[in-house]
Amino acid sequence: MLRLRSFMITTIIWTLTIAGFMMLFTVALYNLNFGRRVNAYRTYVGYEHRLTSFYSGHNKMTAYIFGEDNDIGLVVISHGLGGGGLSYLREIMYFVDNGWRVFAFDKTGSHNSEGSGTRGLPQSAIDLHAALNYIASRNWEIPIVLYGHSWGGFAVAAVLNFDHDIKAVVSLSGFAEPLMMLQEGAKHIVGSVSSLFTPFLWTYQWILFGNYASLSAIEGINSADVPVKIIHGRTDSVVSYEGAGIIAHRDRISNPNTLFVSRYYPNRSGHNDLTLDPVLMHEINEFFMRHLNLQS
Repeated sequence: MLRLRSFMITTIIWTLTIAGFMMLFTVALYNLNFGRRVNAYRTYVGYEHRLTSFYSGHNKMTAYIFGEDNDIGLVVISHGLGGGGLSYLREIMYFVDNGWRVFAFDKTGSHNSEGSGTRGLPQSAIDLHAALNYIASRNWEIPIVLYGHSWGGFAVAAVLNFDHDIKAVVSLSGFAEPLMMLQEGAKHIVGSVSSLFTPFLWTYQWILFGNYASLSAIEGINSADVPVKIIHGRTDSVVSYEGAGIIAHRDRISNPNTLFVSRYYPNRSGHNDLTLDPVLMHEINEFFMRHLNLQS
């Protein structure tokens, strides 16, 4: 009996020690990716715009309004991790030149917005939610469409879980769920044993974000009768086309107004080069225009 008790105590101690080590490793890995600020490299815009700001939580977000005299609709741009609102200046100029007003902003811990780090994958949707609340308070009375890439591609779909008046959404290279994307990233780092870290990734993300940790792009798309265009490149090496990408989970999407676009063109089907194709930007613009008055 004494030997059995000793064995059980030793087993418990080793289990707790291993679990503690894995949790510490998870936190260190998480903070390595999301605990640092993303600095701005673009210092000159060269395109007329107005600066404004709003709060997401305790952090002040810097926003940029382009084409303020345009009134056919407002394109809200949700940027990817590692970038900022002005990282999409080429797309901004395209939309403005086609008659749109554009609202771009830097998310938490990115470029000219406050925050000691980007915090994590759910933060993108949280910041977009705050941006849309700010826009609603301005009473601009023009239809709103969303355009997001990667981290932002997740956000423009996940934010549909909230009550916003959105006419159409385009998501490029977006991932379906934060935990799914974390698992995919962990697999690249530690290989096949990455599944062992899933409970710790989920736990730490829940500690940081509470209920927001479970925000899902798929649930957002299904929760709203909003036209959504999902675009993904087949050679995407960041958000896997057949893994974490929203497009890989199309069988879970029940919104009949969802359109899936698979891209496979030389140098136009990776993670960051999709919109280098002017034909695609034209198709996106047409999609937005077509759905401006779909909802009353």
